[in-house]
Amino acid sequence: MRLQLYRRVLLPTVLILLIQIAAASENLYAVLGVSRKASPREIKAAYRSKAKESHPDKNPGREEEASEEFRKVAHAFEVLSDVNSRRRYDATGDDSGGGGNGGGGGGRPGGPRGP
Repeated sequence: MRLQLYRRVLLPTVLILLIQIAAASENLYAVLGVSRKASPREIKAAYRSKAKESHPDKNPGREEEASEEFRKVAHAFEVLSDVNSRRRYDATGDDSGGGGNGGGGGGRPGGPRGP
């Protein structure tokens, strides 16, 4: 009974949600206006141009929209300018950026004590 419910209701719902999420995420190359074969130099030039265009200070009266666009441009550049992040994005579509090297610094809670 549960298996039928899973197959008829949950599985299609999850698939629809995943398709919507994939469609909603923007292509980082399109954000910068470059092709997938763009060189690092082309990516940097496109970033500088788009960042100037979309900067909130350059768009009085529409600061919120410009700020969101500026964040997208900065994120696209962050991912595409790093060789490993770009390779991961090209292979999987994962645009999370970092290489998973995060983690705590260890030591005492609250940091080291002064002299």
